[in-house]
Amino acid sequence: MPSWPPDVFAIAASLLQKSGAYNYVVRNWPPKPLDEWVKEMQQLGLQWRQNWAYSSLAPDAVQSWWKAILANQHSAISDIRDNKPLCEALIALCAAADEASSGFGVIPGEKLRKLRKESGEPDDVTRKITRSVNRALELDRTVMGSTLCKQIHPSRLRVLPKLHVPQSGLNIRSFSRNLALSNSDEIRPEWISVPVDEPVSESSFNLLLLPWPRVVKPKQFKAVPAAAATSPGQHLPGGFGFFTYEPAADQLPVDIVVSAIKKARDLVGSVGAVVLPELAVPFSQHRELRDKVLGENAFLIAGVAKGAESPDEPGDNMVDFSALTKLKRPVDYEQSKHHRWKLDKSQIIQYGLGANLDPHKLWWEHIRISGRKLNFMAISEWLTLAVLICEDLARPDPVGDMVRAVGPNLVIALLMDGPQLTSRWSSRYATVLADDPGCSVLSLSCHGMTKLSRPPNVASRPNVVAIWKDAKSGSPIEIDIGPDDMGVVLCLSAQYLEEFTADSRSDRCTTGYPILAGIHPIRV
Repeated sequence: MPSWPPDVFAIAASLLQKSGAYNYVVRNWPPKPLDEWVKEMQQLGLQWRQNWAYSSLAPDAVQSWWKAILANQHSAISDIRDNKPLCEALIALCAAADEASSGFGVIPGEKLRKLRKESGEPDDVTRKITRSVNRALELDRTVMGSTLCKQIHPSRLRVLPKLHVPQSGLNIRSFSRNLALSNSDEIRPEWISVPVDEPVSESSFNLLLLPWPRVVKPKQFKAVPAAAATSPGQHLPGGFGFFTYEPAADQLPVDIVVSAIKKARDLVGSVGAVVLPELAVPFSQHRELRDKVLGENAFLIAGVAKGAESPDEPGDNMVDFSALTKLKRPVDYEQSKHHRWKLDKSQIIQYGLGANLDPHKLWWEHIRISGRKLNFMAISEWLTLAVLICEDLARPDPVGDMVRAVGPNLVIALLMDGPQLTSRWSSRYATVLADDPGCSVLSLSCHGMTKLSRPPNVASRPNVVAIWKDAKSGSPIEIDIGPDDMGVVLCLSAQYLEEFTADSRSDRCTTGYPILAGIHPIRV
């Protein structure tokens, strides 16, 4: 039997998922009085952590459940659901491993430290567990991506830390609050505990949104010449073409970013991160911008446009997350866009691009689709975020299932899109993630595109540059700026609420929900 809880969880949870036997809890649960079941799992989790730190042996009860798997190893997976002892053993293994993995991958704060103190966990156990978790998440991250498993290769199964438990419906994600099962090897997840210079507040976090560029011109959208578009690997049938977007030379006034940060800090007290939309930062200016923002003790989350090295090569559309380490060194984490933007007739008319792009053709964004990965940034106990680029929010694959499995507290979508109205697509997809698993979602577009957008027979509202949706505040909230505003500060507040797994275990109110607690336009 594996001694490391995430390995046991991976095997038990995957058997429950493949067989569909997790719905056993709807028919026959719990196997003993509920209070006894919950208390037993909590005690087993604590005992398992201590055993692993001192002797690498799982508790006797856990080993007895494992023997139920071995006794049935020649059975068909489809027979699991009709095998009552085996169903109960698999669910108990998931629950015990999940309890033993409390806080894995999360930067500990006051709540987590208090729970560990109340449970009587020795400090040396906590230190050993933390070191082992960090080593597991870092193992071969650049090649295979992050996983908490030690003995299971990530090409077979992957287990990641988890922030939210779905509170509606019933699926395998409903059975754990600390561990997320992922079967995907199509996309490489990277779990990053952000080595920040200054700790994030345990109750609030302020985002400075800069919806730049403020002006986008139709001439910046250009058709790729046919000779370049038919280079090796880029053949398209008739009726299709490739286009590029070329950032303006003066698109990003870096010094004004610093002024905006100082103005925001003077208004709200602190700025945790600066966020710029898709393709807002030319690659040639990124390092200068990063150094300026980090010099103001803020993170940088920016959509970066990297032009092609030659006319027949595609460019890059990516997001860069930058932070300052405790050693005052900048670190950068890149993530490329997973889907090309397709411009059709309606969008060409909406944005007035017909002078450069034939509206009777379909135009694909001429960008490189490289190895796919998804970064999860653990910033504090209540705030782990993931960043998506435009279509990545709307397409359920390859990132959608992984986002739902992990349930990051905050999802930020960087767009180059029209006004962020509650009636549009970004609001619909934000609502889906807010409902299940419970993420708070922010989408941000550039002001230049919102002003360029003029859909036929629809009243234009170009100043709505962002939209916010969380699981607890009702309808989506439109965020607009005035014609002379350079940006807007969002004040996020941590709301801790209780979540339950399908087998009735509580997270003891340790789940953090970022709630929108203030909107402040910034005029520089």
